[in-house]
Amino acid sequence: MVGGAFARLPRVRAVVLNSFAGIDGLELSEVPDPTPADGEELVHVRAASLGPWDIAGANGAFVAAGGSSELPQVQGWDFAGETADGARVVGFVPQPWMGIGTFAEQISVPAAILTPVPEPLGFPEASALPVCGLTARLLVDAAAVHDGDVVLVTGAAGMVGGFVAELATSRGARVVAGVRNADIEEAGQLGAEMAFDTAGGLADRFGASGRKESMPASRRSVSAPTAWPASVTAARSSPPCRPRYPMRRGGYLPRRCRCNPTPPASASSRIVSSPAS
Repeated sequence: MVGGAFARLPRVRAVVLNSFAGIDGLELSEVPDPTPADGEELVHVRAASLGPWDIAGANGAFVAAGGSSELPQVQGWDFAGETADGARVVGFVPQPWMGIGTFAEQISVPAAILTPVPEPLGFPEASALPVCGLTARLLVDAAAVHDGDVVLVTGAAGMVGGFVAELATSRGARVVAGVRNADIEEAGQLGAEMAFDTAGGLADRFGASGRKESMPASRRSVSAPTAWPASVTAARSSPPCRPRYPMRRGGYLPRRCRCNPTPPASASSRIVSSPAS
């Protein structure tokens, strides 16, 4: 990069999927340097994270949901990098539907999906935020978490679960974490007031007879109810929300996500099961 801008290359290196054979279908290859269309920004990718959705996509898991079946295709969803004017940005693309992948040296994406990298973060850390952070936000919204709720977060020490715990706490909820014994302290650092070891099974550990592992004395302990009321809401993982912007294959992605943010009547407790990450 020179003077805050990066050099345009005739071809860029990228991780390309040649067949829906998982990792075996991937190869490091060269593709033409992308040319931004109206409303797009050229981004020099400095870091791109890998998630379970990337492995699923390489196996063709999203084709039945309308994802592209055309090959070859560049892989990758999350990314962080720099624009031509030197701005540090982070974003993600729903790769199977947009026909754009982030595992490349340079990509051209809609400017609307870019946001500044928070100053304390480097590119690798920032690149791990978008899909997990958005998934967590959808879970918390779908469960209609409110001030004073008691929220059980399974997998609370993982990427999605950790974001859920922090988001729920920021809304005034009291978080109970279901994690492995080794992650109990980590769950407390993420905002859980009480945690329990899930090794014996969720029902056994959180039921009336389950033994609870409290957080260190510096954390306030919350007693779990002996039985969850009928109003408990279970928010399950769903594919990342797809904002409306043009797809390279034509058409548009939907403007709104399909989650329902309307709170259930008299709901006072929530169970949020975060996907493995």
